[in-house]
Amino acid sequence: MTVMFLLLLGLFLTFAAFALDLGNMYLWQLRLDKAARAGALAGLGARGLQGWTASYGTDIVQNAAQAAVSENLLSYASAAEGSSFPEGVSVFPFFDPIGDRLTIKIDYRMPTILVGRIKNALGYGFGESVDSYGRPVAGPETILRSSYQTAQVSAANVVLMLDVSGSMLCPITDPTPY
Repeated sequence: MTVMFLLLLGLFLTFAAFALDLGNMYLWQLRLDKAARAGALAGLGARGLQGWTASYGTDIVQNAAQAAVSENLLSYASAAEGSSFPEGVSVFPFFDPIGDRLTIKIDYRMPTILVGRIKNALGYGFGESVDSYGRPVAGPETILRSSYQTAQVSAANVVLMLDVSGSMLCPITDPTPY
């Protein structure tokens, strides 16, 4: 009876750890997507406010994008000492001034309870544990989550119409009542 209880308890705790890891992975993927979208839109917003000068100095756009990503992610986790991003987060903005397109990539090395150990034991699945340079990350309990978002300024068609026919003159010049 005690042996069966211990086996079932171990099985239950394993499933609970697995469920927590998968739920946390899903939640952080949503958070990364939201932050990347906000960063892309904020960067293009800064480009719109700066006008054509932002196209030549892409630092304006990239800094605005990184600031928006930082503000979004800091509400979920505290930043490491001397960093504006939570620990394990890397942000890579790329602004294409010719196409007015801003792409944001966010990598997050997420700590896990069980999934990171299973991934290392099996050697595949659930993402790769590498840093931004492609080197393996030490520690079996990290999973790399990534998000890519792109925002682009669309071309606008502007039409100017001038009515010079006199059909909209006011007041009416005909004194005849209706």
